[in-house]
Amino acid sequence: MQGNTGVIPRLDIDVKRSMQMKERVSRDLSRFDTRRSVREAYNASEMAKVKSIAQTRTAAKARVGFRLNVFTVVGYVAIVALLVSIVFNYMQLNEITIVASKSQRELSALKQDEISLRNSVEKRMNLKFIEERALALGMVKPEREQMIYVDLSGGDHAVVIDGTGEQSPVLSTISAGFTNLLYFLS
Repeated sequence: MQGNTGVIPRLDIDVKRSMQMKERVSRDLSRFDTRRSVREAYNASEMAKVKSIAQTRTAAKARVGFRLNVFTVVGYVAIVALLVSIVFNYMQLNEITIVASKSQRELSALKQDEISLRNSVEKRMNLKFIEERALALGMVKPEREQMIYVDLSGGDHAVVIDGTGEQSPVLSTISAGFTNLLYFLS
């Protein structure tokens, strides 16, 4: 029995193959059949196949077209975003350039002011100008007898007075404050 069960499926496969082959041959031969009903049936089956293929392609194109539309929209949005950022950056660059040019003009004006002020200081530091100004204020040159020369060749030194016989500055301040208070009260 086991041998028979293995043969039956094999026969089924052979039967199916032979039926498919007959269908293909009959379809192929139906093209050449001159009968009107066979030709119409063949044309109708071919049209149905073409329509189903066309519908499948249209559906595939619609899906692909939708994806392309989404990608296209995303691409356009990205391009617009890039263009907006470029325009924004140019605006910032323009503003910075304007500020820099204003600062440059201000710097050149300040340099001109500095030059004129330096010239004015040099003019005022001129010995002739100082003498004229002093004479205009009523000052006179000292005589030879009025001039005292100090010898500084020995170097600088300071003398500290130890304060013997004099009050300390703190006590003198307190004493002066007390005297002023008594004067005020009297």
